Amino acid sequence: MALVATGLSACEGAPLPGEGGDGGQDSAQTPGEGPARLVLNEGRGERDVTVDTLLDVQAESAVLERVTVSSPAGDVPGEVSVDGTQWVAGERLEPGAAYTVRAVGRDADGAAVRSVTRFRTQDLSLAEQTYASVAPLDGKTVGVGMPVVVSFDVPVTDRASMERQMRVESVPQQPGTWHWLSNTEAHWRPRRYW
Repeated sequence: MALVATGLSACEGAPLPGEGGDGGQDSAQTPGEGPARLVLNEGRGERDVTVDTLLDVQAESAVLERVTVSSPAGDVPGEVSVDGTQWVAGERLEPGAAYTVRAVGRDADGAAVRSVTRFRTQDLSLAEQTYASVAPLDGKTVGVGMPVVVSFDVPVTDRASMERQMRVESVPQQPGTWHWLSNTEAHWRPRRYW
């Protein structure tokens, strides 16, 4: 069982996929379909991008082959959709970091379509961030009634927003719900025992 709790910040409102400008991408023409482009949901040179942004690259008149997101704070993993039309990040962003997003795809004629976008995230003070501890740890064996417990170092004022940024993964996957014992502690329980 693993808890993936990403982007636990005091920020709200990640942009929807596809919003945020064209990122200054390179383009190539695909006959009858318009320009082939790879569009990131954050624009080139943006500053103060919120850390709860979930990066998204859309392929227009093209098929995505790969996307890499690098930063001194660490790389951001993600996945290209089966049909090659979209890449979505698997993690949120770190505060005060410079990111470079490189996307590569092909247009209908097989010509390479490339995009490079650089941006910087907002610089948050420690008071504007929260750090969570999680129990049980990934890979641990627990009893059938053990909840996933997330403890925050500061009170959470927007529980619904925080819940949208946390997910529990188990094998086999089970549905469940979050319950808050206080403003600093949330428990997730599966619908049925593990």
